[in-house]
Amino acid sequence: MRVAFVVGPDANVMDIAGSWEVFQDTNIEGRARAFVTEIVSDTTDPIVVGGGLVIQPNFTYDMLPVAPNVIVMGRKPNIRPQSSIGFARPAPRPISRCRFASAPSC
Repeated sequence: MRVAFVVGPDANVMDIAGSWEVFQDTNIEGRARAFVTEIVSDTTDPIVVGGGLVIQPNFTYDMLPVAPNVIVMGRKPNIRPQSSIGFARPAPRPISRCRFASAPSC
C-alpha cells in the first residue's frame, strides 16, 4: 500500500513523524514492506515545518506516479493551497481511489 504524507509550512512534526513511524514499522509476513511512504507537497523544494525541521518532499501533487491508498495530512488547517485540497478530495484522477484519509492536526 502507498501512503502519501501531505506536508506544508509550519506543519506539526508529530502529525508527520508519528504516523510515519507507524507505517514504516508495520510488517506483513512474507512482504518486504507493508507500506511505501512518500512525502507530497506543492513543491519539491525543502519545507520548514514546526520547530525549524526541514523536510524534502519526494513529489508534487502532479508528479506522484501512483495514487496512494492512504493520505496523511501534515499541513496546518489554515494553510491549504488549492492544490492540496484538490489532492485529498475525490477527483477525476486515480487519487479518488484512496481508501483512507487522516488529518491529525485538524
